[in-house]
Amino acid sequence: MAEKAVYSASDCLKLQAANGFGQEDSQMVIEGMASAGQEPTYCMGDDIPLAVLSDKPHPLATYFKQRFAQVTNPPIDPLREGLVMSLEMRLGARGNLLTPGPDSYRQVLLDSPILLESELDAIASGNAGLQAQ
Repeated sequence: MAEKAVYSASDCLKLQAANGFGQEDSQMVIEGMASAGQEPTYCMGDDIPLAVLSDKPHPLATYFKQRFAQVTNPPIDPLREGLVMSLEMRLGARGNLLTPGPDSYRQVLLDSPILLESELDAIASGNAGLQAQ
């Protein structure tokens, strides 16, 4: 039989804070996982303030945000909804904006993030035939 660890309320609070858990995490995530044995369900929106702008200490992981693909119903049609979405992307280094020069901003403007192998070879060799922006 395994021993049960018993912590005082202050020790428990210190351990939670050390691992980046607040009261909301304890009540909404950990408690539900412990009682039901299931992963918590989250919403797709992220409306929390940026950790870097806070005057309170945060765990390292809260300084990073995850980007994700959102499924829509009906599916988004890029041909008909070009004003609100685009597959266009820029490939290349931005350089230093404080010291602009001819080589500080070399990018290739692509109509789509999907490249053929021949297009990738052309970009890598510098003979892209694509207009540098």
